[in-house]
Amino acid sequence: MSDKDRKVSDGLGDWMRLWCETTSRTMEAFGSLATNPVAPEACRETRSRMFQAWSDYWEQYLRSTPFLEAQKQFGKAATEPRKQIHDVLGQFYHELQLATAEDIDQVMRALRRLAEDAAEQHEAMAARLNEMAARLDALAASVEGAAQGRAQTT
Repeated sequence: MSDKDRKVSDGLGDWMRLWCETTSRTMEAFGSLATNPVAPEACRETRSRMFQAWSDYWEQYLRSTPFLEAQKQFGKAATEPRKQIHDVLGQFYHELQLATAEDIDQVMRALRRLAEDAAEQHEAMAARLNEMAARLDALAASVEGAAQGRAQTT
């Protein structure tokens, strides 16, 4: 028996064990009805025990390592074909010299970086221009003050 067949049979064994245990618990819950007269309260209690048994065993199984491992493998198996198709189409587009979504994303990232750099340079230039304007205003005020001082001395 190969490892693959053994894994399948182990998985079926887990299902069968879960089903047998759930069924036996259910039968135990209903067995009390055969000995007691059927009353609405007894039916509710039996139903409650039956649902509780099912709930306990299903929760135990759904949290078990084999089930979680099977779900992980299913998730990988479901995403792998999509990734392969994506890779093949990307190669096909590049061979035809067409742009892929990844190429466009790279261009957009580069444009964002350029825009950020341009904004930073613009802010730096604006700060320098403001500084130069303040110096020119101070120089104009001192020239004006000197001119007024000469006008008063003459």
